[in-house]
Amino acid sequence: MGMKQQLAAMMMMAAMSNPGEHRTYKEPKIKKPIKKIIPNGLTEFFYGENSLWALNQKTADKKAIKEGYINQ
Repeated sequence: MGMKQQLAAMMMMAAMSNPGEHRTYKEPKIKKPIKKIIPNGLTEFFYGENSLWALNQKTADKKAIKEGYINQ
């Protein structure tokens, strides 16, 4: 047997010798706040309660029409 196999066998035997002491540790899940990834050069435009990101007002208006935020 190699050194790693001997170590693994010893750890397994040690774990089996104390069945009442066996505990598992679960790390608490921490939710991180979601960051909006905004590419460089974009500006946020607002249409009522809705908003969208675009390079300029003209493209923002096109996107707003496509999304149905404004009518033309």
